[in-house]
Amino acid sequence: MTPEMARSAAQMMTIRGGQFARLIGQAWFAADGDNRRMLVQSFPALFASYYVDQCAYDYTDRTARVTDCASEGM
Repeated sequence: MTPEMARSAAQMMTIRGGQFARLIGQAWFAADGDNRRMLVQSFPALFASYYVDQCAYDYTDRTARVTDCASEGM
């Protein structure tokens, strides 16, 4: 999981997670780089379950949700 993916997952944990997931997400934002990697390595399934692809395709208007992702063929 890239740092950008981990950031997205941690953000979703703080917004939509239960108490444990919210606290892990908050800890990720408070941590330095080494401790962020340790959190992701310690809870890979948790981070993976909260990761939201920022280049997801929006079928309602047939465009990428993020302008930068449009070039990726999404």
